Amino acid sequence: MLRILPQKLYDDPAMRIILVDGHSCVIHKKLDEPVLGKEGYLSTHALTMVLQGILRLENEDGLFVDVPAGNTVFIPKGIYTVSDILPKEGGVFEAVMFFFEADVIRQFIENQSFKNNTREKAVSHLVVPGNDGLNFFTQSLLRLYGGDVPAHRQLTKLKLLELLHLLH
Repeated sequence: MLRILPQKLYDDPAMRIILVDGHSCVIHKKLDEPVLGKEGYLSTHALTMVLQGILRLENEDGLFVDVPAGNTVFIPKGIYTVSDILPKEGGVFEAVMFFFEADVIRQFIENQSFKNNTREKAVSHLVVPGNDGLNFFTQSLLRLYGGDVPAHRQLTKLKLLELLHLLH
C-alpha cells in the first residue's frame, strides 16, 4: 500500500515524533524486524540518518542505493520510493527522519550565498557520509526532545535550519 510521507508516519506505532510543525518534522524510527518493499510518496523533502542497520532504496532507474549506519540520504519532494529496512544482524534498525516543508528550504537558501548556481539534474537519492557534527546534532535531538511529548512546534523550523547549516 502506498503511503504519503510524512503524514502516514504520524500514526505508526513504530515511530516516535520528536519535533513537528505541520509537515516539517523529525521522527525517530526503531524496528527489530526487516520490512521489505515499503512504498511511499514524499510530500516534502526528506533526510534520513541511519543510526543502525541498512536502509535500501530503489531509485528512479530501478537501481538500489544502500544507506548503511552512519550515513544520511536526501530524497527530494515528489519522489515515489520503495524501501527495504534491514536491521543489523541480531539487532535493530534505527533512523532519524527529517522532513522539510518548502518554506524551511526557501529560508535556508535565501540566507546562503551559493557559488555555483548552475542547474544540473540531481540524483533522487543522494547519500551523504556521516560526520561528528551530524551525529552529535542527531543524538542531542533524541536526548533533549525524545520524551513522550513532542517539543514545542516553534523549535522544529529552527532545528531543521540548524541541520541544513551543518550539512552545508
